[in-house]
Amino acid sequence: MAIRDYKGPGGKYRVYFKFLGKQYSKIVQTKNEAKEWEVLEKKRLAKEIVDQKDLMYSLASKLYLDDCSIRMQPGTVSEKLSHYKNFALFLKNDIAVKNVSIELARTFICTVQSAKGNKSANRNLRNLKALWNWHKREGRVVHNPWDKVSTLPEEEIIKQVPTQDEVFSILMAAQPWEKDYLQMLLKTGARPGEVRRLRWDEVNFERRVIFLWTRKRKGGQKTFRAVPMNDTLYEILSRRWKGKGHDTHVFINPETGHPWSKHNHPIKYMMSRLCEKAGIRTYDLYSLRHYVAQRLVDMDKASLGDIQKLLGHRRMTTTDNYLKSLAPDLARLGRALEDEFPSDQGESMHERYAQGAEK
Repeated sequence: MAIRDYKGPGGKYRVYFKFLGKQYSKIVQTKNEAKEWEVLEKKRLAKEIVDQKDLMYSLASKLYLDDCSIRMQPGTVSEKLSHYKNFALFLKNDIAVKNVSIELARTFICTVQSAKGNKSANRNLRNLKALWNWHKREGRVVHNPWDKVSTLPEEEIIKQVPTQDEVFSILMAAQPWEKDYLQMLLKTGARPGEVRRLRWDEVNFERRVIFLWTRKRKGGQKTFRAVPMNDTLYEILSRRWKGKGHDTHVFINPETGHPWSKHNHPIKYMMSRLCEKAGIRTYDLYSLRHYVAQRLVDMDKASLGDIQKLLGHRRMTTTDNYLKSLAPDLARLGRALEDEFPSDQGESMHERYAQGAEK
């Protein structure tokens, strides 16, 4: 969608968008009105097409991806597109959505599983199920064949978490701007993208608080959470604010003048390069979020609810599962067993047993 200033009668802006190769436009008073008109007009056009003929898979996936691109992160949309292409290649020919049977759906998932494993098969299943559910809510389809396909078992993986010494080594190997970025992750427990996209109007020095935004919600809803600005963050942000110039974001790619993208080489390969320089095993940026969560648990200074708020999870069960994937909380049980069966008592019991056996 494009919005341009308009000098003629009837409004202040002209909004444009393309739908199936044809351009549509309208004069509106506000940018919010432009966005609302685009959504409603695309729905109307889609309904007209569907009313005329059977909904084909190619059109169904395009309509859904158009909707996703408005609400979701580009990476999420890209993943969905990849999975929809997989199914299109499997079909070989475009078919009506209503002709996708349960047997066809199961055969496709089994094919993906054989080629790429259970995890990839489950991701394809999840996104295809979402595509059909969206059209079901829109009233275009009645049944979702993917609902009848069971997810495949996946092996649980304990996330790799760097040690405290390894984190210090990474910071020592970092350049000044990299160290600022890494410290922001360590002092907030934020997702890398949340810090990468942090704007100056989301930093409140007076209240010493940072507002981090995420779309990690069902349907791509954008929500924020407030994170306290400790002394380290205050120093980093104050220093960067003084030299910000006309920058809109806290971290700017000097080569482009725009915020960093996760695909930019210095960001994409930051951790692998720093880990190699520090002479330690390789971690990714997300591992620092895992490190923060595990340290809070180990220090026993934050409740599960506090950690949930810091990490930005909507449900406490998500936080609980997240922490268990880092390291099961078995320390308390280990101490209890140590108290119940001290090593010195164990040795004396063994000696008494040996003496009894000799008699």
